[in-house]
Amino acid sequence: MTKSLSDTAPSPSSFYPTSYPNNISSPHPMSNDEFKRERLHLQHDLCKCSWKGNFIAPVEEKLKSGATVLDVGCGPCLSLLELSTTYPKSNFIGLDTATPRLFSRPPNLSLLTHNVFSGLPFPDNHFDFVYQRLIASNHTIEEWKIIMQELVRVTKKDGWIEIVEMDNVICGGGRATKSLSSAMKTYLHSKNIYSEIGPHLKKLLSNTGDLTDIDQLSVDIPIGKKSGRRAELALLDFASKMNSLKSTLLTQMDITNEHYDALIETLIYEANKQNVYWKTHRIIGRKCS
Repeated sequence: MTKSLSDTAPSPSSFYPTSYPNNISSPHPMSNDEFKRERLHLQHDLCKCSWKGNFIAPVEEKLKSGATVLDVGCGPCLSLLELSTTYPKSNFIGLDTATPRLFSRPPNLSLLTHNVFSGLPFPDNHFDFVYQRLIASNHTIEEWKIIMQELVRVTKKDGWIEIVEMDNVICGGGRATKSLSSAMKTYLHSKNIYSEIGPHLKKLLSNTGDLTDIDQLSVDIPIGKKSGRRAELALLDFASKMNSLKSTLLTQMDITNEHYDALIETLIYEANKQNVYWKTHRIIGRKCS
């Protein structure tokens, strides 16, 4: 399977004003802090570099000739800005509960503020390519089932769906890393949220009953300064997430404030010295004709 590249597109940063809206409520406390925009940029860079492109579904020829594309949970539209510039004959729609303010955007890119749980505001069999990524930390197991049905519904027959996710916990490391990851898993499970989404994605798509040619791939993204600047930032990103959950996890772990701070410092040390990584997953499927 060939991975498609879009490295020739201009940098998305040139489309953005200095601020990004960050006032949408979320059931998950780590998704609305002051680092949201930087975090989303970092996640985009990590995924694109690790996977050598923005998508792996076999849709490049269709994009070149003219396709209709939907990005559900588009966030700051980084991949959409790149793709809409690279494939000017295709039309792209980005949908999210909050859409970014752009200085300008390509004429083939539209943005829509909408909640997927109200149902996607499109007819059946409408898009050639439906794309979704990095929403695992925001949705419960039951909500995932609703999302999958809607993604499949709006995809054309013989059209493709692609989903990209990171697990909500990191792997490897020493005692502090494992202790904090275990606490994170317990917290997420109490909210009925997957801590490790990868093993579930293929089954969730398969259960819709309308897809064929389903394939799933995984890539481990190393984190920590020994693996480069992006990996070092990814580590700090995870540490900031753990810090945002401090008040909740303190009670759950039954430890002191000082002990928790020490665990985070030790996690950073372990990741910089040992094999610590984030698991990412891509799953694609074609809607039956």
